[in-house]
Amino acid sequence: MPMDNIDPSSTKTSHTELPHITLVETANTASGPVVLVGLGLHAKRIYIHFLKKRHSLPKLIIELESNAAATQSYLDTHNIAAELFLVPDSERDNTELSVVTRDALKKAVADYGIRKAIISTEPKSHLAYASFFLEQDIDVLIDKPISAPVGASSDREAAHRIYEDYQKLYQLAQKAPTAQCIVQSQRRYHAGYLKVRELVSSVIQQYGVPMTHLYVYHSDGLWSMPNEYGERENHPYKYGYGKLMHSGYHFVDLFCWLTELNNNLPLKKPNELELFHQICEPNDCLFQINQQDYARLFPANTLNPFFEKHNETDYQNFGEVDSYTQLQLRRDGKTVLTGALHLLQNGFSRRSWQALPQDTYKSNGRVRHEQITLHVGPLMSIQIHSYESHEVADPNRITPSTEVGGLDHFEILVFRNVAMIGGEPFERILVTQDSRDNADYIGHNEEARQKCLEDFMKSEKSKKPSESSIERHNATNWLLSQIHRASCQKRQGETPVITISLPEFSN
Repeated sequence: MPMDNIDPSSTKTSHTELPHITLVETANTASGPVVLVGLGLHAKRIYIHFLKKRHSLPKLIIELESNAAATQSYLDTHNIAAELFLVPDSERDNTELSVVTRDALKKAVADYGIRKAIISTEPKSHLAYASFFLEQDIDVLIDKPISAPVGASSDREAAHRIYEDYQKLYQLAQKAPTAQCIVQSQRRYHAGYLKVRELVSSVIQQYGVPMTHLYVYHSDGLWSMPNEYGERENHPYKYGYGKLMHSGYHFVDLFCWLTELNNNLPLKKPNELELFHQICEPNDCLFQINQQDYARLFPANTLNPFFEKHNETDYQNFGEVDSYTQLQLRRDGKTVLTGALHLLQNGFSRRSWQALPQDTYKSNGRVRHEQITLHVGPLMSIQIHSYESHEVADPNRITPSTEVGGLDHFEILVFRNVAMIGGEPFERILVTQDSRDNADYIGHNEEARQKCLEDFMKSEKSKKPSESSIERHNATNWLLSQIHRASCQKRQGETPVITISLPEFSN
């Protein structure tokens, strides 16, 4: 539908600012007491931070017996009056809780009147706790991924189990009388991404042209030293999964969340998928930067003992460090959308030391680089750029917060074919933020996480489903399973290509 009455020369460049997400401190009213499963670095930075502002600190915290002393010390230091429920380390990776633990936990939950459960533990045990709480008809907020089957990137059955585990949890949530399950996938709540989705949806629906290209790139800025691949428990590789089950989940979910907009065009709705997948493994990283390179980079090299003992088979079938996926979504053999997911952990970092700091989550050289490019045919293109040059904890950062390299840099570049769809030929949209001097503000991504948490605390199953309720993550977990299946094929000497019909996903 051309708009012939528009003179392109009359249009202008626009600069818009999106306000940051405003979170209102509220009392813990109808939500009920909270249990937190896993008090790790992420839970302390996000959940405790927000729940404290909300006057909803957990009444019960579940941790492993081996973490008892450190957890109790943290609770005492921060004046958190929560009961500590300890689970034997022997149950650490169980997909089901033991009868003894179930019975004891059922009593503790009843004693405290728990109505909300936040699961922030190691992902191998996500399924066990989420299943238990849904069976007790208790609302669940679960960190990504839904589950992390051991060996998912090299064992076909484990790759298939990614989707099986999702389906099990989805069915439990459907059966629960009042309980719901929400996935902590913050980009669904991010002001910038919500704006992009709104812009794209409007053009697709008005003109009947689908999104035809979507490129998603993310780099964690995580540089693991050679010995750490075999030692890491936080974001591990040794269990046979890696980047895709770490931060990669967010970007597979982002891809699915954006491309589902094409489903609004019934005659162009994709019903087939073809993907090609490649990875970079720990042994590849040790080839790229070898023993001699480390000796040059770190004059006081402490890695010689590791290299003297290391054999390539030690890291065989470890999880991927980097993941590269090329995809085409088709309708009856005709291409609707071509896309790519380039997800890195072995990328630019500010780490310049070998010894690990106490905080390996945000104080180990991590800097985030994020880029999205999409096209709605010849009608519109949108680019998203978000690049850090300093660590969050770096006291010497000098880059202004919203500029390229700043902690809060997030800009959206919108290009329009104005003679066809109107509007402005170029628009730059910035996501603004509170001052970093404000102790309550910890970044727009973190605010989006907190908005997801607020949604969880207030939402009820009988009302409108959450934007990130578990049924909305169907396509994400199916695609994750297919990508891991391709990874298994590559590791077993087969061509890492998957061609498959798309299931009907309910959203």
